Amino acid sequence: MVSLQKQYTKRLQKEFVSLQESQPRGITLSLVDDNLHLWRAVIPGPEDSPYSGGTFTAQIYIPEEYPLKPPTISFDTDSIPYHLNVHQTFGQVCLGFLTDDNWSPAATSMEQIVNALFSLLARPEPGNSMDHELLNQYTHFRYNYDHNARASVK
Repeated sequence: MVSLQKQYTKRLQKEFVSLQESQPRGITLSLVDDNLHLWRAVIPGPEDSPYSGGTFTAQIYIPEEYPLKPPTISFDTDSIPYHLNVHQTFGQVCLGFLTDDNWSPAATSMEQIVNALFSLLARPEPGNSMDHELLNQYTHFRYNYDHNARASVK
């Protein structure tokens, strides 16, 4: 088990260094308290979205069992975007492929997760809504939803 844990750690270190260097989509990553299992992502709002011009900070919690178990992601409470896939109080993000049922360790990397987080701002996933009221607004009152999303940009 110890050698397997070392392999997991080595993979995670390699992925972190690679993402720090490449900064996909302008996303910057850093470790929180030098903890390899807790990343801070600073995400620019996609230009083709109501979040354009904004910056959002999220924490990515990576379990010790990664890549066998998926990470969880939460936006910082002071930068929660108005978004149907984000819990409006706690900032927790719901991405369909990050659930235990849909997670595929062989087919998913941290780069894909970081890119998916950025893409989620531009293209919400109605099937994974965290809030029925926001989903209703997104589906039936899109102008109001987009207005509220723009207002959440800081």
